[in-house]
Amino acid sequence: EFVNEKEDCKKIREINAKLEVELKESRELEKSHRYQLLSAREMIGNLQETVSQLRLEELEEKLKQTQFKQYLAQSTYGSLYEGQVDRSYSAQRDYEHSVDINPVLERSTPKLPLNKAMKPSTLQVMYYGNKNTSPNVADKKGQFNITKKRKLYNEKDYQDF
Repeated sequence: EFVNEKEDCKKIREINAKLEVELKESRELEKSHRYQLLSAREMIGNLQETVSQLRLEELEEKLKQTQFKQYLAQSTYGSLYEGQVDRSYSAQRDYEHSVDINPVLERSTPKLPLNKAMKPSTLQVMYYGNKNTSPNVADKKGQFNITKKRKLYNEKDYQDF
């Protein structure tokens, strides 16, 4: 009878040891899952922040484009003299067009409430040479910061000389 109890005790200790190992493994697995869950939540938060930032940048770009279009729509200089500019750097000049120096502009100004004053639209074009390829944030002083470089002439214009 004592031997049976001793064997039973030994079996129970083995079962207990196996259960303790299983419990330890399940706790480690739980820790791993918890860490993965926290990592996934952090990644989701970062992605949401990135998406929000990209949407904000997209909306800011659309706002700038809209403001620039409004500026161009309000500017009568470009549409008044469009196609009648004398290109002094061109070899072929067209003198058929004439420009009225004192044009009379009939422009309807939108009525603004008394508490809102009209802000002057400012356009600032920044040029960056080959040495400085990236504009500084401090350089942006105006409403627009246009950094696209465009050629003002073609080599074809100078081939006749």
